[in-house]
Amino acid sequence: MLSVHTTRRQPVLWLAALSILLVLFTACGGGESADEPAPSPTAVSFQSYNNEEMGFGLDYPQNWVVGTTPDGLIEFKSGEDVALDISYDGGSIIQVMTLPSFAFQDDPVADLDALKDDMLASVTSSGEEATIVQEPTSITVNGMPAAVTKIEARQGTVDGKAEIYLVEDEELTALVMMFFPKDDESEFRAILDNALNTLSLAETAAEAPEAEVVVEPTAEPAAEESTEETSAPPATSGDGVFYENEEFQVSLTHPEGWVLEDTDGYIALAPDQASMDAATFTGTGGMVIVGGALGDITPEEFLDLAADPAEFIDNPVEVVAMESFTINGHPAARMVFDGETEGEAVQAEFIALSEGGNAALVVIIYDPAVAGDLAVTMKDIANTIMLVPAETGADPGSDTAETTAPVVSADGVFYESEEFELALTYPEGWVLEDTEGYIALAPDQESMDAETFTGTGGMVVVGGALGATTPEDFLNDFATPEDFVDNPELLTEMESLEVNGQPAARVIYQGEGEGEPVLAEFIAIAQGDNLAFVVIVVDPDRAEDLGTIMEGIADTIVLVPAGGSSGEGTNTEESVAGDVELPTTDDATDTLSLGSDMVTFTSQLSLEDVVAFYREYASANGLVERDITTIISEDVISIVFDGLEGDLSLVIQAIPYQGATTVTVSVQDI
Repeated sequence: MLSVHTTRRQPVLWLAALSILLVLFTACGGGESADEPAPSPTAVSFQSYNNEEMGFGLDYPQNWVVGTTPDGLIEFKSGEDVALDISYDGGSIIQVMTLPSFAFQDDPVADLDALKDDMLASVTSSGEEATIVQEPTSITVNGMPAAVTKIEARQGTVDGKAEIYLVEDEELTALVMMFFPKDDESEFRAILDNALNTLSLAETAAEAPEAEVVVEPTAEPAAEESTEETSAPPATSGDGVFYENEEFQVSLTHPEGWVLEDTDGYIALAPDQASMDAATFTGTGGMVIVGGALGDITPEEFLDLAADPAEFIDNPVEVVAMESFTINGHPAARMVFDGETEGEAVQAEFIALSEGGNAALVVIIYDPAVAGDLAVTMKDIANTIMLVPAETGADPGSDTAETTAPVVSADGVFYESEEFELALTYPEGWVLEDTEGYIALAPDQESMDAETFTGTGGMVVVGGALGATTPEDFLNDFATPEDFVDNPELLTEMESLEVNGQPAARVIYQGEGEGEPVLAEFIAIAQGDNLAFVVIVVDPDRAEDLGTIMEGIADTIVLVPAGGSSGEGTNTEESVAGDVELPTTDDATDTLSLGSDMVTFTSQLSLEDVVAFYREYASANGLVERDITTIISEDVISIVFDGLEGDLSLVIQAIPYQGATTVTVSVQDI
């Protein structure tokens, strides 16, 4: 399996994000502390909240109050009278807002770090005490990349604590702010963790994580006999260590440095070896995972059947009743118990997932007094779990007679994929299947249905915005021949080439598929921030005719540059713009200048009118539109105008947002 992490974000910090963060703290005036802040109930019943307009959902306690702040944030409060103002005397508040992700970098830590200093300066300038107790730190939230920073602020006689999370998905970014009295954290910890770890964004609620494209050229063959191998070797990425277990038919990602032990009966994870060796992870925490094909069973039924807390902790007491939710689109359920191990207080969370005949049980155990952040990390690991549906396999059939495939010509079939941001042409009569994860092509349906195109051949194409990478780097980092053929041997060293004027590279392997010899050719094509990955698998006896045709299909691929430029996605410390004017519309509001290179603002003009405004500006100032990079749709515009002094370009990007249009104007060296 090949995992490719994609981004479509631009290096912009959103004005609204900064202003709302400032509101959170400057509004928290001091006050007398209540003698007894209203306690959170021991056992909490949760309900789901979904906001289609803002594109997010989460679970919150049924006895909490939901409202909207004057600034447009959705607010969840532990009591009607809880307010972040001079009357604040206890209770907890969760505030959520969403923003378009193209306004951010693809690095939540960097985004949050840029907001942090301005926020702290605003608090301290008003004479209030505030201290950052945790710098922005990388985490995942429900499988999405995120960052968290923690701040303690003295409000009169109340010592408050705030946790600020920036959760970035493909289309939306959520800013989640949690506030509570420092001394009352134990009352609200489980509630806040639950809200955070049930957060879903519009693009991830159904198919999270959207930022991951998984290429699976064909279904795996049906298991007819047991295998000695139980797990794939872990692969380290920027998001942690990827781990796949064939025995339990699950995959997950865990932080680098964590200890994972794969035994005959279960998978165990802990932050270090000492925690792993401790009896039931006593003193810190750890987690256990089991899974496999259990037939048609719901997560709730699985928990009733398998979740016996007495097997893991002593004197268990249910504190969170069973609740249903989803993890990466899989139906899931969970329960939480308080108890003891080795005489020490612990909390145990049981999570069950099921999908397509497979199920997994996750048990998370931690000391609530010392492992708040650890508990969040382990829940984040659980939220990366993907199940492999119980395999049905495809009928390998019998050897097929050779067929004469049509040649590629101008009369071929044109095909364009918005998901993968590419277009290609293939011969009439060929079969094309466009799944959620890849595009597959074969000369006929028999070849398409055969395992790994055995007997003839076929090809797989996937693409999208990957940021600045070369075809050679991509092939080195991600093209794993073992994912497509058995016993691969390098046949042709990597070579650089061009496909339709786009930089490209390829490498060829020989190996086996279903015991038959095959050739596998890997081609990577780049343009701007976009990249296409092509895998051609062919019987060596058909390499001259069928293989040549598939190479011809690959040669027709044209990529749509992501965001209209190849230089975006990184920050530069020095300005490239100099004294270049950054034009804004006459009705611009909420204007935020980010150095001399970039400005973002809100306009009441439509996307069509924004395009007309900047084309008129470009014409009047001798700038030339780079037509090949222009993207105009009902959802987004991206236009590059060349001709600024110093070979710089004026880049205009805009999206409709909350009844208006958000516009970003930047000067870039593209």
